[in-house]
Amino acid sequence: LIAITVTDDKGDIIDQQLHPGDELVAYQKHEFVQRRRAQRRGKSITGVVNVWRRNEEVCHSLAKVIVDVATQYQSQVVMEWLVGFKERKKDFGMLKRTPIQRIEQILDYKLPLAGLPKIRTVPAAYTSQECPRCGHRERKNRVTQSEFRCVRCSYETHADLNGSHNVARRWIDRLARREGRTLTTA
Repeated sequence: LIAITVTDDKGDIIDQQLHPGDELVAYQKHEFVQRRRAQRRGKSITGVVNVWRRNEEVCHSLAKVIVDVATQYQSQVVMEWLVGFKERKKDFGMLKRTPIQRIEQILDYKLPLAGLPKIRTVPAAYTSQECPRCGHRERKNRVTQSEFRCVRCSYETHADLNGSHNVARRWIDRLARREGRTLTTA
């Protein structure tokens, strides 16, 4: 669900954390199956409030983790820009149920309370397919949903951690361009 990467100003990894959200996905799946069964039997569908409440709990706890890491390293929080995410992913029910936008809303008020700058975004395109070491971008780099292996330089990592590393590097590249510097990337 959430991958966190902290980098230095050259894009080298300082810290990485993966929070897959397995318990939320399992809970959502269980509730979805229960509601479908109730519908088929003609019963009243209840429990939507419970799912919403559980989503809120998970969103707040993940936002707290992000704020804690950002506070520890006094760093900028950068997320993928996911405008149109729900519209583009019509066929992916589980992806549509991920509360990424809610986490972003929570961070909008939690970051200033912690004395940190507001969230910045970078385009999400190809962050999961691009190698942060050599810069090679290819669909075959994303071996499975959770596995990344570059076909050019054989760099391997978890696919979500790779994506978060690329998001961080894109932000650093943007800052370097504004300052007239060039970041020596792969």
